[in-house]
Amino acid sequence: MTELFQRWLTHFKTKHEQPKLELDLKGDEAFVFDCDQTLIHGDIGEACFRYVLENRWVISHDAWWAHLIEADFNNQDVKSWRQAYEREASPNTFSSDSSLSSSLSQELWEAYENLCSIDVNSAYIYAARIAYQRHPVELALMTEYALQNDKRVSFRPAIKALIRDIQNLAHVWVVSSSHISIVRVIAHHYQIPSQHIIGIDFELNQQQLYTDRVITPTPIGSQKIDAFMLLNQSQPILMAGDSVHDIPMMKYAKSAIFIDHHKSDRLTQQAEELKALVLNSESL
Repeated sequence: MTELFQRWLTHFKTKHEQPKLELDLKGDEAFVFDCDQTLIHGDIGEACFRYVLENRWVISHDAWWAHLIEADFNNQDVKSWRQAYEREASPNTFSSDSSLSSSLSQELWEAYENLCSIDVNSAYIYAARIAYQRHPVELALMTEYALQNDKRVSFRPAIKALIRDIQNLAHVWVVSSSHISIVRVIAHHYQIPSQHIIGIDFELNQQQLYTDRVITPTPIGSQKIDAFMLLNQSQPILMAGDSVHDIPMMKYAKSAIFIDHHKSDRLTQQAEELKALVLNSESL
């Protein structure tokens, strides 16, 4: 067993005040991980979103722009962005085009960041709508391209090793607020089966292309628990995460690992109050 697994196991026994407790697992128990900033350094959902904005890969549609309108962005600004985007859109290309406006890409990215501060649920669904009218394979290929080319995203060897240890004993699940097809690409690199991945998802049409109809519950905040329970009724042995949106699932699980990026003293305090094993993100 790796050092990290041993640290968690010792922490688990201490939390339950049973220092001699044996970890007697039947094999079907769930160990749950968040994806962005937990399984990996960086945010693959945002890396993909940044890439598709810069390359006008998203197929423009009403439901996508409605997030900005409903959040009370200036209607004239949204209309102007949409007109400019649709003039430049080239949905069938992966390569960058120097004729595309970098200022428009930046304005749309900043709109997403502003939406996160206004309504994070809406923002995450807005970012996931890049899948509209795409086949899951297209989304997976785009994700792999973004993963290979965005230096802000990389794997965590220590977490990979921890997951290998757990997989010898039980099942690993990923519950993420990124699009499910994007998360499955990351999970594949960690040898986590696709049926154990939960993310924001949309209905498919007869051609197996994503529609604009989101599937609920969306795994954001406390709804991560609801989405997980649709597929697995057991209380997770572990929830590993890094953000305030993972705290409800950490409370629900029997134990927690909190990856601390030192962005919020209050968030660190919340994790400590849950008796989570707190890990410095820089050590991973």
